[in-house]
Amino acid sequence: LIHEFNCHPFSYKKILFMHNGDFKDFNKYKKIIIEKIDDKFLPLIKGTTDSEHIFYLIMSFCKNCFTLDNVKLSILKTIKIINEISKDAISLNIALTNGDYIIFTRYINNNENPCSLYFKDNKEYILISSEPIDYDDDDWTFIPKNSIGTYVNNGLLIEKI
Repeated sequence: LIHEFNCHPFSYKKILFMHNGDFKDFNKYKKIIIEKIDDKFLPLIKGTTDSEHIFYLIMSFCKNCFTLDNVKLSILKTIKIINEISKDAISLNIALTNGDYIIFTRYINNNENPCSLYFKDNKEYILISSEPIDYDDDDWTFIPKNSIGTYVNNGLLIEKI
């Protein structure tokens, strides 16, 4: 459904979230996902996308603690839960920020390749994009499949999921 409610970024307090990928047959699993989302977030869901539901599932696992480590663990828990719920292909390129840190994933649960994801570290800030967005392609680094990355205080860490 094309509607502004389904457009990124999704937000809660200072948190901004985007998702590029596919939760295949999401509507088949939507009720299970909704049952795992904290009741306080349900009225905030305005759209119909898998992305918005994934975001509020992550927020539910945070338990109002939005530290870098807690949000990162909540993202990993969300990926695990979605894998337990669905036997279909799931591609989760996620970027989430609160203005102090960024957490991003490039993930797929099968042998295919997830959507592409790159970063460009400019020492003072980082750019994350599904494709290089300028002509300095050599300055862009391809993020490995099934990785989670964090960027805080000009420090970048990328780990395998």
